[in-house]
Amino acid sequence: MSPPAGQDVLVYEDDRVRVTAREVPHPPLHQSFGYRFETEEGIVAFSGDTAYSHSVGELAAGADLLVHETMEPDFSRGLGYSDRLLDFQTASHTAPGDVGRLATAAGARHVALSHTGPPDPREVGDDDWTRKVAATYTGPVVVGHDLTRLVPVR
Repeated sequence: MSPPAGQDVLVYEDDRVRVTAREVPHPPLHQSFGYRFETEEGIVAFSGDTAYSHSVGELAAGADLLVHETMEPDFSRGLGYSDRLLDFQTASHTAPGDVGRLATAAGARHVALSHTGPPDPREVGDDDWTRKVAATYTGPVVVGHDLTRLVPVR
């Protein structure tokens, strides 16, 4: 059962962490979720797999770190991807510039990009991804790779 649209659902809470979730758009799939983790150390929001969404922005309000997926349909177009796949990417994922817009509106202090593609950041370099986010966001941006470790700085 999905939570009501636009409403947070408490997933877990103890004396160290409070975790809430909210449904985010990822058509044609249902029940894709973003998460917010609140601790004494700070707030981390995860977009989940999603199109650009104000729901993610609300989860990320005032976050110390926003971890957000991103896809680059323009690069896919250059690889010759089909119109159907390009339509899917555009409808269900977030372009890097939109990640920056969302982070700015939410007041997120840092952004980490995850689930990037195409291309793999190692193929084009992290600078291409961070430059596209930085066009609409002035805070620090890092591209996540397997085993990337981020230490929150307040």
